[in-house]
Amino acid sequence: MIPLSAGGHAFRVIATLIVLTGMLALVGCHSSGEDTAATGIEGRSVSTLQGPLLGDMDGDGNPGVGDAIAILRIVVGLAEYSAFADVDQSGDVGVNDAILVLRCVVGLFPWPVDSPAQLWTIEMTPTEADLEIGDTQEITATGRDQHGEQIEFSPNWEVTGDIGTIDPAAATAQVLESTYVFTATAAGEGTVRCTDGTTQIAGQTTISVTDPNAQGPLRNIFFLHHSTGNGFIEEGDMRGTIDAINGANGTDFVFWDHGYNGEGLRNPFGIWTGDSYDIPNDNTDPDGLHELWTTDNDARREIMANHQVIVFKSCFPASAIGDEDQLNQYRTWFLAMRDYFDQHPEKLFIPCTTPPLHRMETNADDADRARRWSEYLTSNEYLAGHPNIVVYDIFNMLARADDGSATANMLRYEYEQTHEWAESHPNLAGNQAVGPDMANFICEAAVSYTP
Repeated sequence: MIPLSAGGHAFRVIATLIVLTGMLALVGCHSSGEDTAATGIEGRSVSTLQGPLLGDMDGDGNPGVGDAIAILRIVVGLAEYSAFADVDQSGDVGVNDAILVLRCVVGLFPWPVDSPAQLWTIEMTPTEADLEIGDTQEITATGRDQHGEQIEFSPNWEVTGDIGTIDPAAATAQVLESTYVFTATAAGEGTVRCTDGTTQIAGQTTISVTDPNAQGPLRNIFFLHHSTGNGFIEEGDMRGTIDAINGANGTDFVFWDHGYNGEGLRNPFGIWTGDSYDIPNDNTDPDGLHELWTTDNDARREIMANHQVIVFKSCFPASAIGDEDQLNQYRTWFLAMRDYFDQHPEKLFIPCTTPPLHRMETNADDADRARRWSEYLTSNEYLAGHPNIVVYDIFNMLARADDGSATANMLRYEYEQTHEWAESHPNLAGNQAVGPDMANFICEAAVSYTP
């Protein structure tokens, strides 16, 4: 081996190679007084052998000047050692190996140069598999030499990705092929690898394991409301916003809604279906919601059977919280509802805070309690540890800030339908503020939650 420090020597070696190339070419052209270069080079058949050959440093199956140069780079220390550079099988890599390759280039030496069989790859059958938890898959590892023939190896088996098991994992005696059975135990992506214990050459089978009982993404949205909610849907264009979200993100949310029982269920196209879930007593106030979610009734059964993301709200009269007892009762009802929601982690529940009242329909104390009710529902006290419950804060979207003013915590002046009398339904501006924001909130919550 010529040391790297011998820079001048390295130059001379490469220069020698160039000269040798020319000399060999001349020999090829004028041997026996005949022009045999075309026969020596172009007439040579392309190798159909599998894998690398001695001297075939670029792996194209044929000898070339580039292969000789690659060998010389090893000689002068500019590249790492390769057993395939030892063309003459002398036990070392030298200039003679490069010359031998060049002799093959010009047809003065037969190609390929004989190469002793050695393990080159471990062939896995199958190379990939899609399984469900509990499935088994027979996997075979076969040792192949550089010519594609079977060769003995010492197999070590392992599983990556914590998706299953395969036994035994320890090395076994030299074999031509090794077959074991993989058992899928957990959902995920991983591999089954078989590594030769001597050379560390490895093959692998890529495996994807799914849980047949796992629920897919939550895409079916249901919104239970009365008149204020209808304003969010229609004037706030919630369906249009959801369509835009689907178009921009490749999602497939569908949005159903249910108004008063007399109106019933509306499909994702915004068309009344003529069906009704018959909400008990047609009541979506806090006491009615408590009855819906904590008692065994047909409406609850149908909602739970047909939808995945369940949004519901009370209308603005529920913001008339006349005393602390009523506020505490709201908390009691919603805690009981939360107990039911906890039993169904496969669903996402989105209660909404109540819309604020018009300044002519409430007073400072009631409005303050409505604010505190909104703050409680959106607090960690209510939500922490309950991942399938998120709250959309309608109250805070529409109410004036708690700023100590005479109309604090009441419907904002700019969202009043009229300034002349008590009308607590939000106007077009209010509905357009809430509708798109609410639709985005629902979709983001659905994407973020994994059942």
